[in-house]
Amino acid sequence: MKEWIPEAIDDQFEDYLDALQKMLQIESVESSALPNAPFGKGPKDALEQALSIARAWGFHTVLIDNAVGYAEWINDSTTNNYVGVLGHVDVVPAGTGWSYHPFDMTIVNGVIYGRGVLDNKGPVMAALFAAKLLKDSGQVFKKNLRVMFGTNEEMGSKDLPFYLSKEQPPIYGFTPDSQFPAVYAEKGVVGIRFKTLFSAGDLDGLRTISGDFISSSVPDKAIFIFANGTEKAFYGKRAPSNEPQLGKNAITMAADHLKNHSKLSPEVQAFFNWLSATFHSKHCGEGLTSINGLDIPDMDIQITPYKMQLKKDQLIVEVSLRYSIDYTEEQILTLIEANNFKSTIFEVIRSIPPKIFNQNHPMLKEMKRIYEEVTGLDGTPIVTTGATYARFMPNIIAFGPSFPGQIGIAHNSDEYMYIDDLKRNIKIYELTLQEMLQ
Repeated sequence: MKEWIPEAIDDQFEDYLDALQKMLQIESVESSALPNAPFGKGPKDALEQALSIARAWGFHTVLIDNAVGYAEWINDSTTNNYVGVLGHVDVVPAGTGWSYHPFDMTIVNGVIYGRGVLDNKGPVMAALFAAKLLKDSGQVFKKNLRVMFGTNEEMGSKDLPFYLSKEQPPIYGFTPDSQFPAVYAEKGVVGIRFKTLFSAGDLDGLRTISGDFISSSVPDKAIFIFANGTEKAFYGKRAPSNEPQLGKNAITMAADHLKNHSKLSPEVQAFFNWLSATFHSKHCGEGLTSINGLDIPDMDIQITPYKMQLKKDQLIVEVSLRYSIDYTEEQILTLIEANNFKSTIFEVIRSIPPKIFNQNHPMLKEMKRIYEEVTGLDGTPIVTTGATYARFMPNIIAFGPSFPGQIGIAHNSDEYMYIDDLKRNIKIYELTLQEMLQ
């Protein structure tokens, strides 16, 4: 076995940066389906670019139903057993408040800015680059390696069924789309739609509600137009929906303002008062009342209203909620029902139970060892609030790219990664893949 040569990262890092810039320049936000592009033109263009880079780096590539592709390093053509790295090339919308062009690569003082540099183009290309360095080193292994590129992680991971309908899952691997150290468990996720019915005339004071609403982010803009044509816009701060305390929610800001608005009916004011009291600046369930022995601090909740609509006689609010691996969705829904607003019905629109990986698996032990060796930090596996591909692809867990203390960067304006951190990612991934392939 050849010794790993750290100089290779620095010597060829410009090749990585060139590849990353090509990826960041593609606005790969989900849009309407097109022929040969099930999640829109942008994600498909980014997928084709990633596969083109992989081919230039000497990998065999495969495209599956224009939804997922992979770059493969074949060491044993007689077996389908392979180690897998699974990332995604789709991104959330740019949002507002950028200091730099969101769909380009800008480097300032050792920091790279651009939508997707952290989530997830930078890390998945770092994994591909690590695989290239390992492949080019001349080492010989018995297992195959695939770096897989998805195109719909941000909007529900509807791409992975395409892959799994035609390919076996990896025997083990990781997704570079969360944080370090290795993540052995991901909290439960439930999406809830609240529909509040009003009597005739109660909603006459409102004409429209609009905003930049997506389930994966704290909304940073909500615009209300009233019956007399006046407009009120609320601007918050975008953040990942699993870290709502890092943002400012434009929907709940609006509720806090409109709960006493003179142009709205008392019933609508009461609704906004409930919305404000329950959710405004209350990101961990502080606005909920415990019942039936359910202790909210123990449930370890993160809760984010992310969408609001006005439809005829209804106000509709959609909420994303994360909860501890020690609880069930049924318990969460019992809590929600007890804290519901009058005349409101709710339905589950997204349901993902907690994902728990065997903490004694040899892969986790090696990830801990390698992470500690590279960083000098504690590598004990952790639980995350995120919802990654690891929930849908068997035998993989989340591993990187963010280091301890780096939170709230993805989905925000001026998304960034430090160049030195990208190099550390490459080193960690190269050593991890080397160990897995053995």
